[in-house]
Amino acid sequence: RGSVFPLAFLLTLPSLILTAAWCVMMNDIAETSTFVAVIVQDDFNKSQVWSALTASLALLIAFRTRQALQRFWEGTTLMHQMRGEWFDS
Repeated sequence: RGSVFPLAFLLTLPSLILTAAWCVMMNDIAETSTFVAVIVQDDFNKSQVWSALTASLALLIAFRTRQALQRFWEGTTLMHQMRGEWFDS
């Protein structure tokens, strides 16, 4: 089956491209028009972006951790049941 990193990279590549395009566009806007740059800075502050990114990443990590822990305990339970059946026979 191999590593999951190539698939993960392919899935995140569109987001990476859109983010890079957004950053380039915002830098172009800031350099060409001070009025638009002031509006963009007031409405879309960098700390708000980091807060949203951190919150979504925390939710994703929490969900995946909970799911992995649930799978671990399910496997452990099945292993104990199997071991008990072996000893009973």
